[in-house]
Amino acid sequence: MRLKIIGRLLFGKNLWALIILVILVLSLGASLSSAFIGTFIRYSKLNESEEGKKERIILTKEVGIFNTLLNAPVRFSDEEISRIRESEHFEDVGKIIPSMYRVEARLDINFGLRTSLFLESIENEYLESKFSGFSWSPNEKTIPLIVSSEFVDLYNFGFSMAMGFPQINPGNIENIPIELSLSGKKGRTFKAKVVGTTTRVQSILVPSEFMNWANRELAGKEAVEPSRLIVTLNEEKEGLPEYLLENRWKANQDSLGVDKLRVLGKWVLMIISGFCLLFSLVV
Repeated sequence: MRLKIIGRLLFGKNLWALIILVILVLSLGASLSSAFIGTFIRYSKLNESEEGKKERIILTKEVGIFNTLLNAPVRFSDEEISRIRESEHFEDVGKIIPSMYRVEARLDINFGLRTSLFLESIENEYLESKFSGFSWSPNEKTIPLIVSSEFVDLYNFGFSMAMGFPQINPGNIENIPIELSLSGKKGRTFKAKVVGTTTRVQSILVPSEFMNWANRELAGKEAVEPSRLIVTLNEEKEGLPEYLLENRWKANQDSLGVDKLRVLGKWVLMIISGFCLLFSLVV
């Protein structure tokens, strides 16, 4: 009753309008908070890895006009990798090594499909735990492959429909016979088998042991600088987009969206808290 009398003295006939406004603001605040929290949780789950809930992103460099004109592929130097390792934004760095030889694949799935490919490799610790035994030795005649699930989708819902080829069931992709013809300073032909799909790296991956052997034996390269990096982020990621922009590095945008969402959420919660505090003092 006292609050009602005081309210009328302060606001007169506008008391009910003020009460309605308070209810609307509180409802809006609750809705925004719920939406933010729910979205943030979904983003966090999408970007967490299986092991230790660590978030990883793929780091690349900008391709400039001179890289195109001079046919000079972008690479990460040892100095740049050292700087990334020392940065407060990252915990560790994994190298994604490209093949320096030509690759042609033949897939036998009710028709003869030949296509040029590329291969890459990363250390096993950056793969999903189901690929812990991913390896190769020189006496093996079959190369294990890990294919990006995005590539399978692109084939199934784009390429196969345009060319009239049959779609591939991801669960049966391991049963498709593949033959790889590799050529560089030398040439070799191998049988290959897809051992699974990954959502972590958009690539066609071979074991590091095979990549090092093939780059050395087929391309004469003892060491190859990585074209991309897979990096583990520290928990505190504020300022990461600015850091990447300053160094002209790029990362997959979904992961960086978590950082932007976190900053936006702080502002939303601060504004809501301010409104609630203001109205609690007035009413």
